[in-house]
Amino acid sequence: MVNEKTIILTVLAGSLFIVVIIIFIFVVGINYRKKVIERESDYQLQIKNKELEMLKRVIDTQETERQKIASNLHDEINPLLVSIKHVLTSQSKELTAMGIDSTRISNQNEVINSVIENIQSSTRDLSPRILYTFGLPRAIKSFLNDIEGVDVSYDFIGESFIEKTETINLNIYRITLELINNIRKYEQIKKLHVSLVGSEKSVVLRIVHDGEGITNEVFHDYAAHSKGIGLNSILSRVKLLEATLDFTKGKDSEIVLEVPLFHAR
Repeated sequence: MVNEKTIILTVLAGSLFIVVIIIFIFVVGINYRKKVIERESDYQLQIKNKELEMLKRVIDTQETERQKIASNLHDEINPLLVSIKHVLTSQSKELTAMGIDSTRISNQNEVINSVIENIQSSTRDLSPRILYTFGLPRAIKSFLNDIEGVDVSYDFIGESFIEKTETINLNIYRITLELINNIRKYEQIKKLHVSLVGSEKSVVLRIVHDGEGITNEVFHDYAAHSKGIGLNSILSRVKLLEATLDFTKGKDSEIVLEVPLFHAR
């Protein structure tokens, strides 16, 4: 009996020891896997941060170049054209007073007026001073108010919550203009509605139009095969903002850009 009890206790002790060893190995394995996952997450986060930083530098460089071009147009080319316009206007008046037909000069003056308007429009697009001075909602409203031939409506909610960070506002503004310009270029739209909703957590831009619209898959396919910079610029800015961009095709085609504001940029 004593031997049997000894054997049983020995077996139980051995079994218990094996169970403890198994549990120990299991715990060590879980901790090791957890550390591997944490290291991989840290590595991926470092790569992501480096990509975002590089992306930010590229976009900042683009914006700097835009500013330079806008400054040259506004400070050098535009005054020169205005000066030529005044000279032609003066010559036209002198010829008219002398009884000489000044139609050709008047026509040239109209061409210069058109060029001046185009330069002013390009300058606003390159360097949206209204954005820097009055903020994102006012800048988008100004852009929408200048659209002709389309029934445009808009509503902005929670403007006080909209992020004041220049980088965020500028990128949302650029994305908005690019999206709407693409819609007007490729869709036969008659109606366009834009809403901007700000909260403590996010800024949501919603564009609804009566065009055919596209899906997310089609948009990314266009961007992948596009020779221009517009669509890829949208994707780069969306990535920089860590935002989401969704396209819905239907009776009321819709584009929704949601920019999280959970951390400062």
